[in-house]
Amino acid sequence: MVFRIALIIWLMTIVMMAKGMGPDDPVITVIGNKTTYHYTNLKNIKDIFRGKYALWPNGISVTLVLPAPKSKDAEEIASFLYNNTAVWMQKYWLSLVFQGRSNPPIFLDSDQEIIDYVKKTEGAIGILKTDIRKVPEPILIHLQ
Repeated sequence: MVFRIALIIWLMTIVMMAKGMGPDDPVITVIGNKTTYHYTNLKNIKDIFRGKYALWPNGISVTLVLPAPKSKDAEEIASFLYNNTAVWMQKYWLSLVFQGRSNPPIFLDSDQEIIDYVKKTEGAIGILKTDIRKVPEPILIHLQ
């Protein structure tokens, strides 16, 4: 059994090295403050970031926090969530807000600004690309 675990860890290390990924490399990370989600799946996250929910199950308003279109990871986040560009992501939200179907998300320029905003705002959920060790555990949402 110990041999199998060691073999799996060794194989994962080789795959990560082949992809050029290390343990310190940034990954897309979802964070939230009093969202009632600590573990969820990718479909739920995409639904939330597409504006399908105005309230969390605990009754707190959903506040979305996204990278600003000109921030360094906006294109990758937009592709991940919407299969589109950062400019499209911003237009999508302008359209929803103009139609009165949603509250506007908060667009911030840096990962640290996103983390700080989510930490201080109940009901906020943000997405960023960062080293997961930089995110405080209480606001980290784990994808299953």
